[in-house]
Amino acid sequence: MIPKEDEKKIEEFVGRLSQLKSLRAPYENPWNDATAYILPNRGDFTITKGKGFTRTERIFDGTAPWANEQLASGLAGFLTNPTQRWFKLRFSDPTIDKRRDARKYLEEVEDIMYNDVFNLPGSNFAPQSHELYMDIGAFGTSVMMIEDKPGAPINFQTFHLGNCYVAEDGSGIVNTVYRMVTKTNRQLLAKYSDKFSTQQKNAMLKKPYEEGKCLHIVEPNDLFIPSEAKSTSKKWLSTLVYMEKEKAILEEGGFDDFPYVVPRWQKTAEEVYG
Repeated sequence: MIPKEDEKKIEEFVGRLSQLKSLRAPYENPWNDATAYILPNRGDFTITKGKGFTRTERIFDGTAPWANEQLASGLAGFLTNPTQRWFKLRFSDPTIDKRRDARKYLEEVEDIMYNDVFNLPGSNFAPQSHELYMDIGAFGTSVMMIEDKPGAPINFQTFHLGNCYVAEDGSGIVNTVYRMVTKTNRQLLAKYSDKFSTQQKNAMLKKPYEEGKCLHIVEPNDLFIPSEAKSTSKKWLSTLVYMEKEKAILEEGGFDDFPYVVPRWQKTAEEVYG
């Protein structure tokens, strides 16, 4: 039995997702074409193909995929080349920035960022940034999550745009991402067993590798309380909702900083997607 409070929250999330789907709908036909002719193996939008099916049947000339790959390689080489130091830090106060000890400190911080974040294999930055550049060339919009979990390296992950719905704040900066996530019943029970009814668990145990859809929501927290350390009082609220027949809130938390970056290649005025 879903608690009344959770039932109301789920209803609100489903309603907001429906609005975001309507706002994204006009872009989906061009994205379907881009998928078919430029980036066929990335994933689906409204035309869903079965797993293992050939996705390149509409490509008779490899120019478009090749050009997109060249663009992605060029962006990676010029913007985030792993063999070069592609950024520098400075203090906003020019007086402090000129001090020798301050410069030495920033150089040490830069070394840590290069060695332990961007060039660390476990952070996934190089392959995931390449995926970001491929997406932005094909679809005009990319979605990357940067997650910092205690005891683990900072992790970068680029998600397929087909699973993501975004919204902006009043300044045109993306501050909301609704992302569909697919997990097997075994994965769900391993982490969220206490969130399901006995009947649900028995059904899921019978089909451990059947997949269920979840919705991960990150949006501004209307109940943000700066002085509180509680995760659900942070600036951005994070919620994971099980979206199958018997819906449930699996996880609630929050972020101090928005964990997504959503670059748009070129954006028409008053539009959200590139």
